[in-house]
Amino acid sequence: MFIAITCLALLSSGAALAADVGRDAPAYQEKQLMDMGPDTPVSDLTPEDRAVNTDWRQLGYPSEELYQKHREIDKYVFEDHADEIRLQGFGVTHTGPRDGFIEIGITPYSEEYAGYLYGIFGSDMVKVVEGQQAVTLPLAAGEPDVEVDALTAVDIAAVGDPGVRVSLNGEMLSFDVHPFIENDRVLVPLRGVMEGLGADVEWDGQTRTVSVAAEGVNIRLVIGENTAKVVKTVDGTPVEQTVELDVAAKLVNDRTFVPVRFVSETLGANVDWDNDLRMVIIETGVQHDEEGTEEEEPEVLSLKDYFPLTEGSTWKYLGDGMEYASFSREVLYVDGNRAQVSENNGGTVSASIFEFREGEIVRTFFRGEEYDGNNLLDEENNDNLVLIKAPLEAGTKWETSNGTREIVETDAVVDTPAGEFEGCIKIEITTEHSVMYEYYKEGIGLVKREFLSEGMTVTSTLEEYSIK
Repeated sequence: MFIAITCLALLSSGAALAADVGRDAPAYQEKQLMDMGPDTPVSDLTPEDRAVNTDWRQLGYPSEELYQKHREIDKYVFEDHADEIRLQGFGVTHTGPRDGFIEIGITPYSEEYAGYLYGIFGSDMVKVVEGQQAVTLPLAAGEPDVEVDALTAVDIAAVGDPGVRVSLNGEMLSFDVHPFIENDRVLVPLRGVMEGLGADVEWDGQTRTVSVAAEGVNIRLVIGENTAKVVKTVDGTPVEQTVELDVAAKLVNDRTFVPVRFVSETLGANVDWDNDLRMVIIETGVQHDEEGTEEEEPEVLSLKDYFPLTEGSTWKYLGDGMEYASFSREVLYVDGNRAQVSENNGGTVSASIFEFREGEIVRTFFRGEEYDGNNLLDEENNDNLVLIKAPLEAGTKWETSNGTREIVETDAVVDTPAGEFEGCIKIEITTEHSVMYEYYKEGIGLVKREFLSEGMTVTSTLEEYSIK
């Protein structure tokens, strides 16, 4: 019994995963970029300049401890765990000693990504900062000097991320300026994507306004503003609404960049993010046969449908097999793509914060005891447990801090006190000593959890629910 409870606690609490970064430049160039100071001319950094010197005093470190910490960090982020960091969606641009700490530059910067690294290296001797001077310049020999501190966020965006790709109805789109990621949102050149979706695009240079028109919907975005006007025709009547954007439309290299998910979904397309392929997948849901008629494709499953997080929604689960298997959940607070959920199992009340990201649902914060119901949405992230990941199809598999998760079925039938649910997604969660299955139903969320360990079975099954 003790082992089972311990395993359940581990599965519930999760842990921050190691963040990683990829490299395209040769190894010595990577090391050069890694050690740049804010005012270092790029061409000054030759392989000879970066030769390893074991005398930490000559290298400018105030202590041998800090020198060893720097070596530990470099080995982790650039050698042993580079692929893992890349999959987290950010890059380490440089590391270097400062006044009593090692500075780690990352791009794009967010408190979440910084938290990943603090979780690995601690915060006593480490400071994570925005690293604007990396990823933009694959340098060739003889390149003229470029002052690193002259590179701005716009410079980075202009070069873009050639690793980010866009697929529209199964066909890869090509752009003369690469898409890029900002605040966990993919921004793409507007015209290529929108015209592929059958929309007309107009640009007003005087007002810096982009207008997108499609059947039954019109969108108006102003460069630099975080809101958009959306007009939809409902029963022949135009209905206007103002929608907040996580990332404003931008003008880069004379190209208008927009958050691809907002515009595509507003036009009725389904959008998913494949983190392994670093690919935006856009599906319009229709295809043309040889005679030109339209045929609806099978419905594309959406992550949010299987994990509804609307404020005030509640779930109650009936447990069997152990004392604390019964529990209830309630969504207390919602802010954009994040929500705080309280869970009460009769012995303790915990708090979790869940976040919708491109292609995954992640628990970014967990507190084992939170009885007051305080709003914790502004708390610093301490978790990185990916609960569900796209594509929602059998075989989708991902690693967690203490095991693996895999979608093993997308059409499971689950019988519960709240009713029989068909078409459920079944996720297998495997650790060293146990296996657990979670079943999610579209429009409802978790309907059953089954924990198996050393001949013991513990279940929690949906008894009643209210989705607001």
